[in-house]
Amino acid sequence: MPNQVATQLLGRVPPATPDPIAATTPLQAPVAAPSQDSSAAPGQAAAPTPGQNSNKRPGRGRTVGTIAACAAIIAVAGAAIFFVTSPGKGEHEPAAPTPATTADAATPETSAATSANATPSPSAGETRADGDVSYTDPHYGFQLRLPGDYAITSDSSDGVVFSSTSSQVTVSAYATARQGETPENILSAYENNYPLEYKASGDAWCVASWKSDGYEYYDKYYVTDGYLYYFSCKYPVSAAQTGSDLIEAYIQYFKPGTE
Repeated sequence: MPNQVATQLLGRVPPATPDPIAATTPLQAPVAAPSQDSSAAPGQAAAPTPGQNSNKRPGRGRTVGTIAACAAIIAVAGAAIFFVTSPGKGEHEPAAPTPATTADAATPETSAATSANATPSPSAGETRADGDVSYTDPHYGFQLRLPGDYAITSDSSDGVVFSSTSSQVTVSAYATARQGETPENILSAYENNYPLEYKASGDAWCVASWKSDGYEYYDKYYVTDGYLYYFSCKYPVSAAQTGSDLIEAYIQYFKPGTE
């Protein structure tokens, strides 16, 4: 992106169910009815057997046993109905997804190979030939040329930024409408903002270079009747030779647009 001066110049789970069977009252054996003595006189009740309650009415034990048996049958029937009508384990669980077939899903190896072999579409105005990449801006018409491993990493209506996969040098190129700027007042603005180590100018161009925060910068402007065209390189001081070599070899290909 443009530096400070350039920016100014460019204007820019549920609870358990109780077990119904376990909760049922256990079966009770019916109490035997009192036996009658065959020697008793007709019309007379037999004498109570020792140990029996003489006050118990005949037939009561059988009634209690019958009630208990009926209760047990009802409980068992209820439990059977519960287990028959209750949903089985997993009956309402969502179905497991069907595994994708080989035809439906590509393996990671296949995807990686496809990505590695894919050729990116060239950006507007970009061409590659003889190991270099050339660019003509579709809006302002300025031109530049760089080594072939450079690619556009940022593109806007007023310029582009190129970066390299093997170099630490970033190259920017922009254009904007001129508002009275001259090579002299552009350099003056740079001197007021940066510790310039190199500067030069001509009738329609100027260059400024300086170091700051571990980086080295090189900016060049072309001043035409209607526009300012700006070319900039930024690279670490440790890569100064690489940056210097690139500028020396390719700055000649930076051309302002035709108006």
